[in-house]
Amino acid sequence: MKNKICAIIKNKGKILMVYDSSSTEFNQFQFPKIEIKENEKEEFSFFSKMKEKYGVKGKTKDQIICIISHSYEEYELILHLIQIDLCDCTINVNTLDAKWLSINQIWKVPLAPTDVTVAQIIFEQN
Repeated sequence: MKNKICAIIKNKGKILMVYDSSSTEFNQFQFPKIEIKENEKEEFSFFSKMKEKYGVKGKTKDQIICIISHSYEEYELILHLIQIDLCDCTINVNTLDAKWLSINQIWKVPLAPTDVTVAQIIFEQN
């Protein structure tokens, strides 16, 4: 089983999608994710780890949305879905292969199965 945090990072009606070249599973744009270790179950660490990895600095509005599970042939994936609304802050997307997309644009990007579920949740929120 793999545990990951998946973030919906929103800014001015757009959502951050990143290309994770280190991913051996899906060679495409996806919602930002990081793996969490067994001892990292505290909610506040989810946000701080995600913000650190993607260079988010400043005031944000953070919330935990839900937990998603998906079974792949090799393992079970548990995603802790969080939302980070950028308020008075910056994000360092220049160091990433990243795009800001509207929800309609996200549907035009090939998505991994769990990212389809995340996109559906975003669509239902709007």
